[in-house]
Amino acid sequence: MFYVYPGTYLVTRFNRIQGWGFWGTKTMDAIEKLPEEGLTFQDLKEEETLAAFKAVMDELSNQNERLQQFAHIVSHNLRSHSGNLELMLKMLRETDDKDERELFLSQIENISTSLSETIHNLTAVIQQNEHTAGSKAAIPIGFVIQKVLNTLKADIDSAGAKIIISEYGWKDLHCEPAYLDSIVLNLLCNAIKYRHPDRIPEIHIETALEGNKKLLKIRDNGLGIDLDLYGDKLFGLFKTFHKNKDARGVGLFITKNQVEAMGGRISAESTPGVGSKFTVEFIADYSSSRQP
Repeated sequence: MFYVYPGTYLVTRFNRIQGWGFWGTKTMDAIEKLPEEGLTFQDLKEEETLAAFKAVMDELSNQNERLQQFAHIVSHNLRSHSGNLELMLKMLRETDDKDERELFLSQIENISTSLSETIHNLTAVIQQNEHTAGSKAAIPIGFVIQKVLNTLKADIDSAGAKIIISEYGWKDLHCEPAYLDSIVLNLLCNAIKYRHPDRIPEIHIETALEGNKKLLKIRDNGLGIDLDLYGDKLFGLFKTFHKNKDARGVGLFITKNQVEAMGGRISAESTPGVGSKFTVEFIADYSSSRQP
């Protein structure tokens, strides 16, 4: 226990394990007895206290923003997996053909594996936020793209979409796996969801190196977006631009925040009735970026 005397400024961080979970500053008016575990305190001048309090509030704000983003990731990404599982199970129930049933069961297994990996990666995000962030893993971009395509296979087959993947321009990216998975998943989901009703959907996936940047480009021949009208709202939360019943205005907001959290940027080109192209720029790590 600590005994704290009048006139002492405290900056306190109580132990969440004990259920307190409180940040704050105060000037002690009387002798108080405080528990040692989970408490940090200093004898500070008033200006220093205000600065410390501001730092505390900034950290709380950042934590709250990360929590909101995490909630959106869970809701949006897990919905993609569950939707494809439901569609595959429906197709499985409607066929008596042995070969088709084996195919659908195999695809359900792939989606289930992908879902487990997504949950594992999201758990890693929580652990990373709870502790000091460690080094990022080198995530192969080809593996991520194929995993997402397996997850979305039911949607791709249902839409009759054609996927064209160009030769990979870079091998891997040092990053948080859950973020890279989510970025690719959201962009491909949108390309399928907002397809043009009068033509077969074509989705082109390209990666390239430009200077110190690793580029990921996803282009479609879908409905397109009027950027002159909606360009400043494109990545806004709950902003929708089509009358699709599944549109929630969350995916691009999440994607932009994740890309920027990784030190990158995302841009869009689009023509109504022609299609869209999204370009994600990551900072290249030359120690692992070039092809062997």
